[in-house]
Amino acid sequence: MNSDVNVAYNNFTDILQSGFDQCFPLKRLSRRKANDKVWITKALIKSSKVKARLYKNGFQLGDFVVKQNIKITKKNIQESC
Repeated sequence: MNSDVNVAYNNFTDILQSGFDQCFPLKRLSRRKANDKVWITKALIKSSKVKARLYKNGFQLGDFVVKQNIKITKKNIQESC
């Protein structure tokens, strides 16, 4: 038993992380495979790309008009699903 609290805590988190990693291994998923998602149409993919571009270009800058366009595009995507 360690008398140092920091060492004891680090040992605890190492054991916990090791158990977690063993029980829940990471699985690599490909986002390019959409064969099982037949509901994804070309129009939906295009709308998603437009939304992503709008977000990247303007939403981070705080432009109100771009934010509104993103909301409208997002609403259109949700309605088409």
